[in-house]
Amino acid sequence: MKKHKIFKYLFFGLFVFWLILSITKTGILVSEGGTRSIPYGSGGALIHTDCTYFYVIKFVYKASDRTTCPFFRDMYGY
Repeated sequence: MKKHKIFKYLFFGLFVFWLILSITKTGILVSEGGTRSIPYGSGGALIHTDCTYFYVIKFVYKASDRTTCPFFRDMYGY
């Protein structure tokens, strides 16, 4: 009987978390890919990190200009 309540509260909590993320248009980090250094200008370089986010019901690829990907990211335009 108690397992049933635990699953009910867990499901409700995950649903509320998903609803908050979808209303605020925020994606959550799923995968962080490799970091590349792209030559730019005279002797400079741009850092490019591959990031994959889960947003509403799909996975969205976004590039980051930092060495690490932020855990939460705005997904406006998707």
